[in-house]
Amino acid sequence: DILRLQSGEKTAGAASEWHSDATWSSRPPMGSVLICREAPPIGGDTNFCDAYALWEGLRMETKERVASLKALHIGQPFHAMDGRIPSAVHPVARTHPETGRTALFVNRVFTRGFSKEHEIEEAETRILLRELFSNIGRPEVSCRFRWAPGSIAMWDNRAVQHCASGDFWPHRRLMERVTILDYEPDRRTPFFAE
Repeated sequence: DILRLQSGEKTAGAASEWHSDATWSSRPPMGSVLICREAPPIGGDTNFCDAYALWEGLRMETKERVASLKALHIGQPFHAMDGRIPSAVHPVARTHPETGRTALFVNRVFTRGFSKEHEIEEAETRILLRELFSNIGRPEVSCRFRWAPGSIAMWDNRAVQHCASGDFWPHRRLMERVTILDYEPDRRTPFFAE
């Protein structure tokens, strides 16, 4: 399916927080393809951040603390299926199935804490998440993609985070996105399964 993403005068700031697409799913997408149908005269770029560099940039003590943890990702109300907001747990340190490299797999939009099995207190959860989120979007591990009508970007959601620049109000930006599911022959979990 093609998802139309429209921002303008009434929807300023849409998707302007760093995230990987649909991490609230038990089977997050492998990648996304985005095409620009209408670009604002200024702004509206998409920023990308290297999740490998985010992991590599963590302090050794932090890596050791979170390497075996699973994070809880919760969708937004508009993701609700059958009246329930979807959620999933994923490793904080996610090994990319193609490259074998480790990426930091938490984000400000969907990550709300850690799996209950870890029994981490709320105060420590806040401290850990603050540290994990703190380097997301640093200029030295990020790049900016400038849109024009017809331009296309494709990225690996397992290796980068992204966000839209909400600096084009009141102008309009119209995009179309196709999400690419991860192919795992031994894992037939549906995209929206709990």
